Amino acid sequence: MAAPELDIQMYEGPGESDISESSSESSSEPASESEEEYDGDINDDLYDALAQDFKFSGSYFHRSRHPGAPNPGLTVAGIGSIGLPLSERDAKLLISRAAQAPFGKGDQTVVDTSVRDTWEIEPASISFRNPNWFTFVDEMAVNTVAATLGVTNYATKPRCELYKMLLYQPGSHFLPHQDTSKADGMFATVIFVLPSAFEGGQVHLSHAGRTSIIDVSQNSEFNTSVLAWYTDVVHEVKPILSGYRLALSYNLIHTSPNTTPPSLPDFDPMEDLRTILELWQDYLHMTDMIPKPPFFAYVLDHQYSQKDLNSGVAGLKGRDAHLLGLLRPVADELRFSICLANVKKTEKGSASEETPRCYRKRGRYDDLRTYDGSDEKETAEMGEIEETTLEISNLVKIGENGPVKLGGSHDLNPEALVPRDAFEGLRPDDSSYEGYMGNWSGNVEQWYNRSVLILFRQEDEASVIIKVCGEGALLRTLDMANPPTLAAERAVKALLSRYSNATAVTLLGYANAWKRHDIWNSAFPWIGVSKLDTINTELSRALAIFSLDSIMPGIVQLVKREESLQKRMALVESISSLMGQEGSAAWKAHLTRDVFLTYHAADVADIPLLISMSQEQGYQLFQTAVLPVLAKEKGTYSFHIALAKALQSQYRKLSDAETEMKAIYISIMHECLTAAISHWQTIDLPVGSRNWGFPKTLAPLATTERIKELVSFSFSIDAAELCIALFESSKANNQLDIIVAVESRSKGTALPWLKDLKKTALESYSTPAASDVPALVSTLQEMNTDTIEKFSTQVEKFTKGAGVYEFLVELAKALNKWREVESQKMDDKRKDAIEDVILRCVTSAAPQWESDTSDAKRQVQPTQAKGHNERVKRIVELAGLCLSIGKLQPCVTLISSIFAELTDKSLQLAHRCKEVHIPLMPKLKTILEKHGKKITDKPFDAFLAADNIPLPRACSWGYSIRQTSRLAADIAHRLRVRRL
Repeated sequence: MAAPELDIQMYEGPGESDISESSSESSSEPASESEEEYDGDINDDLYDALAQDFKFSGSYFHRSRHPGAPNPGLTVAGIGSIGLPLSERDAKLLISRAAQAPFGKGDQTVVDTSVRDTWEIEPASISFRNPNWFTFVDEMAVNTVAATLGVTNYATKPRCELYKMLLYQPGSHFLPHQDTSKADGMFATVIFVLPSAFEGGQVHLSHAGRTSIIDVSQNSEFNTSVLAWYTDVVHEVKPILSGYRLALSYNLIHTSPNTTPPSLPDFDPMEDLRTILELWQDYLHMTDMIPKPPFFAYVLDHQYSQKDLNSGVAGLKGRDAHLLGLLRPVADELRFSICLANVKKTEKGSASEETPRCYRKRGRYDDLRTYDGSDEKETAEMGEIEETTLEISNLVKIGENGPVKLGGSHDLNPEALVPRDAFEGLRPDDSSYEGYMGNWSGNVEQWYNRSVLILFRQEDEASVIIKVCGEGALLRTLDMANPPTLAAERAVKALLSRYSNATAVTLLGYANAWKRHDIWNSAFPWIGVSKLDTINTELSRALAIFSLDSIMPGIVQLVKREESLQKRMALVESISSLMGQEGSAAWKAHLTRDVFLTYHAADVADIPLLISMSQEQGYQLFQTAVLPVLAKEKGTYSFHIALAKALQSQYRKLSDAETEMKAIYISIMHECLTAAISHWQTIDLPVGSRNWGFPKTLAPLATTERIKELVSFSFSIDAAELCIALFESSKANNQLDIIVAVESRSKGTALPWLKDLKKTALESYSTPAASDVPALVSTLQEMNTDTIEKFSTQVEKFTKGAGVYEFLVELAKALNKWREVESQKMDDKRKDAIEDVILRCVTSAAPQWESDTSDAKRQVQPTQAKGHNERVKRIVELAGLCLSIGKLQPCVTLISSIFAELTDKSLQLAHRCKEVHIPLMPKLKTILEKHGKKITDKPFDAFLAADNIPLPRACSWGYSIRQTSRLAADIAHRLRVRRL
C-alpha cells in the first residue's frame, strides 16, 4: 500500500522561459542541412580558427555587472539627492523634472513615443557628490570598455563624457536605431544602468550579420551594469515591463591627435570561430565528435604560473591576451564558457640503449626549452615510450565579474587537446631517470607543461566543472543574487543530482536567499539525518522564510531517507518541537503514519517500536501495507523470526475472549514465518546494504540451527504445514535435517504429508554423510520395496569424495543390522532389495579402503591415511559385510586393490607388510571362520600366492636380495603358522 499522498514538488531545474543575464542568439533555429552534413574535424577546425592572425582585436559591444560599484551620490537640480536603489517616489520626481527624449529623423530631431518613449535630463542638471564615481567611470571607460572594443593603441586616453540621464518607465522603449555622433571624436556609447528594480528592457544589438541580446534586469536592484557599443551598431531597447530603469548615457570620445577614431570593420574577424562554435552549439554536441568531458583545451602561446592564471585576463601576455579579448564576446553571444588551466604531459619508458652509465637523476629545462646547466651530467634520453598521459589542472573560470578559481585536476582526453600534436618537437620541462640497472638501461619519466584556454558550452558548464574540479568548485561559481541566473539554475540542478551533506547545506543557503522552496525541498533530505543540530538550524531558518506547507515535502523526504525506525521517530519528535502551533498533533500524527507506512529497514532493534506503532496504527494496516514490503528485503531472516517471536509474546498476553485479535496475531505470525522461510538459507545482510549486497549461504551448523528454529516455531503456532514450504525451499542436502526436526517435534503426531516429503528426500539425496545414515535408514524402513530398489541405484553414484567411504560403510552396516533384525518379517523381495543396497555400498567402498576423510557434515577435507589398525579394520569390515550377505565379488576388488597398492613404487614394501599384511592375517582368518570360510578359499587364497611378493621388483626399489628374501620368508612362515 502506498503512503498517504503528499503534494511533493521537487526542483526540476530552469524552465524554457528563464532569461539569463548573458548575451544569446536572437532565435533558436534548427540545424541546417549543411550542419547535419558536417564532415570536418572539429579539433582541426577549432585550431585553424583560433590560431589565425586577427587584425581586429575588439568586440562590437561590451557588457559587465558590478555589484561593488560606488554610489554616485546622484543629485538633480530642483529635486536634490536621489537614493539608490531608485524608489518609485524618486522616479516620479525625476519624471516631473525630465523631458520626453527625442530622436533624429533625417535632418530633424523629433519626439514620437511610438518610436522612442523615454525620459531624459540634461547633464547640466546632474551632479555627483561621490568623487569615487568619476574614478570608476574613467577606469571603466579606459581600462575595460575600450579594451573590449579593441581600442588599445592611443597616445592619450579616450574621454568619457556625460551625455544624458535616461529614465525608462513601464512601457518605455526605443526601436532599432544607430547613435549619431554627438561630439567630435565620439566612437562609442557607454551606458551605466544604476541600481533600480525593473523587468524587461533587454537591449538587442546587431552588426555584420550578428545579433546579441543583453538583459541586465535580473538582480538590477543592487547592481550597476555597464553597456557599451560602437556608434554604428544597430540597437533596440525592448519595452520595460515593470519598475523603472535609470541609466546614465556617456559618449566615449577619441582624443589622440593625428589618428582616426576607432571604428568597426565591415567583416567579422572571428567569423571562422563563430561558424564552428555555432555548429558545436546547435548540432555537434549531440555527436561523438565532442570528447568526454565535453570541452576542448587550446594550447596558448605562453606558459603561465598558477598566480598568472588566477589573475584571469590580466595575467595573460601578447597574443594570448589579444585572443581572449576577441573570444569573450563571441563566447558570450553563442553561450560558451571560458576557463584557463595548465596541462601536463607525462611520458614513461625505458632509457635509450645509448644512454651512458654515468647519469643524473633529474633534469630540468627552462621555458625556452633549453637545458639550464644546473647539473654537469647529462640526463638520459628516452628510448621506447611505453605510457603517455595528459592531465589538466588548476582551472580558472573567466567570469563576468572577474576570474573564479576552480582548481581540480582530471585526465585530459587526447582528442580534447587543440592541436593534438601540441607537444611534438618540444624538449621536456623536467625528467627523472632511475639509473642504469646492470643488465638494462633503466626507466625514464619526462614531463611537459603548457597552459591552455578551455571552451565548453554553458549548458555543459555544471557537468564539466563537477567532473574536473568537483562539487565544491561548482558551488564557488554560484551567485547569491536573487533571482538566480540561468547559470546558477543549471549549477543547482547538477549539484542536486550529486547529493552530499556539504553540498546540500550550501544549497539550502541559496534556496533561502532565492526564496525557492522547490530547491530547499530537494536539498533538505540530504543534509544527514544523524545531524539533528544541523537539521534544527536549517529548519528554523526555513520557517522564517517559507510556510510549513511549502517545505513539508522536504521534511517528509528527509524522514524517509533514514532507515532506522527509532531514528525516524526521534527525527519526528525533534522537528515537531520546532513547529510551535503549526506543529500540531494532527501534523505529527500524519508524519508518524507516513513513517510507519514507509518503513523498510527490517532492523531487529526496531521491533519493540514497530509493534508499539502497529498497535497504534492498527495491525491490519501493518499486515497489508508494511509486512509485504519487509518480506521482500534481502537477508532479513533474523528480523522476521525475531518479529514472529515478539508477536507470539504479545499473543500470549491476550485473554481467551480476544478471539479476533488472536486470529490477527496468528495470521501475522504465519506471514512472518513465511517470510523467514524465504530467507532462511542466507546470512543476514546489514541494514543499509540490502539494495546492493548479495546474501551468502549459511554454514552447515547454522543451517541446522535455523531448521530446528523454524520447525519448532511452526509447531508452536499450530502451523506445522509451513514445514512443507521449508522443505520445498531447501536444498537436497538439508531435506533430511528438516525431516529429522519435524519428527523430533511432532512426537508421534500423525502428519499425512510427511511420508511424501521423506520419499522426495530419498529420491533427491546426493550429498552423502555418515551422520545422515540413521535418518536415511529410518526413512527407508517406511518406504515400499520399489522405493528401496530405486534408492539402490543412487548409491552407485557415490564413488569418491570427502566422507563417502564412512557413509557407504555406515549405511551398509545399518541396513545389514535392519535386515538381520527384521528378517523374519520381510518377504524375499524386500530382503533382496536391502541386500542389493548393501552390495552396492560395499562395491563402491572397496576401492576406497585406504582413503581417510573425517565426517564433518560436508565440510571435511582429505587427510593423510590413518594407521595400520584403521586399514586392517576397514579390510575386515568390508569382508565381513560381503560374507554377511553372501556376495564376495567386492572382496575380489578389495584384494586386487590391496596387492595393486603393494606393487606401487611409492610405498615401502617392508613397511607395508609390517603395518597391513601381517596384522591382517589373524583378523581375516577370524572373520572367515565366523562365516564358515577358510583363508584358502577364493578369493582370500590370494594372500598365500608367492607371486604377490615380487622379489625382483623389491630389489629394483633398493632392497637387497637378502632383505627381500628374508621379508618374503617371514610372511610365508607366518601364513603357514596361521593356516595350521
